[in-house]
Amino acid sequence: MSSEESVCHSYYSAFQAVHPISFTPEPMKTEKSQRSNFRARAGKIPVSRKLQFVVVVFACVFFALLGLVYFSSGFSSAARAYVQGEGTWSKAQKEATIRLQEYAASRDEQDYRAFLDCLSV
Repeated sequence: MSSEESVCHSYYSAFQAVHPISFTPEPMKTEKSQRSNFRARAGKIPVSRKLQFVVVVFACVFFALLGLVYFSSGFSSAARAYVQGEGTWSKAQKEATIRLQEYAASRDEQDYRAFLDCLSV
C-alpha cells in the first residue's frame, strides 16, 4: 500500500468510526464506462423502434423549417410592400412639388387641382 492509499484508508477508517453506517465507496464512472453503458442499453432497443425515432425527429425538423419558411415569406412580403409604398409616396411627393411650382408660376386652377391629386396618395 502506498502512502497516499494509506492516508485515504486512515480517513476512511476515521469516517467509519464517527459514522457507524456501512459505507462502501462506488468506483468512479468514467466517460468510457458511461458510453459503453449507453451502447449496451441502445443495443437492446429494436431496429424498428430506432428507425421510428429517427423518422419522427426528421419529421419534426422538417415541419419546423416549413413553419420558418412560411413566416419568413410573410415578413419579406410585408417588407416588400412597405418599400413599394414608400417609393410610391416619394414619387407622388416629387410630382406634387412640381405641380405646386407650376401653380405658383401660372396661378392656373388646373395646376392646383393636379397638386391636390398628387397629395392624395
